[in-house]
Amino acid sequence: MREYYEKVVPEIKKLREEKESKQGTRSGQGGYVRSDAEMEQIMNGLTDQEEEEKKMRSLSVIPPMMLDARQRKMRFVNNNGLLEDPLEIHKDAQKFQTRWTDAEKQIFREKYLQTPKNFVLISSFLPQKSVADCVQFYYLNKKDENYKQLLRKQNMKRKRTMTKAQ
Repeated sequence: MREYYEKVVPEIKKLREEKESKQGTRSGQGGYVRSDAEMEQIMNGLTDQEEEEKKMRSLSVIPPMMLDARQRKMRFVNNNGLLEDPLEIHKDAQKFQTRWTDAEKQIFREKYLQTPKNFVLISSFLPQKSVADCVQFYYLNKKDENYKQLLRKQNMKRKRTMTKAQ
């Protein structure tokens, strides 16, 4: 960008070259001022440098904003998956939810204790129920039925019979 601006405005190139030549003479001094005249010269150089920076800023091209003020105020509102009335949807889902008879519940419990969480196999013993029905039944009733405790009892019984057989 500097090369572009120096081609467009040749004064910038001259100022930069002068600045570089001034810095080259001052760099050999060791970093301290020896007289008031030298201090004044450095101060003038700094003010010239500040003026040059102001000039460069005024000459620089500021790109336009990506969005104007009205567009920045606009927000995206995502309504994907919005449920207008979740209670109504829940009621509709309960209408289509399959009912479980006591015999089906007993078969499910027995087969679950034989093969825990193998819902494909469990559903094969229940002709009216799908795998999804069995999964849903398990997760809706696992707190009430306490399947973990039933499994522990079942395993304890198996261990006892194994030790007696040995």
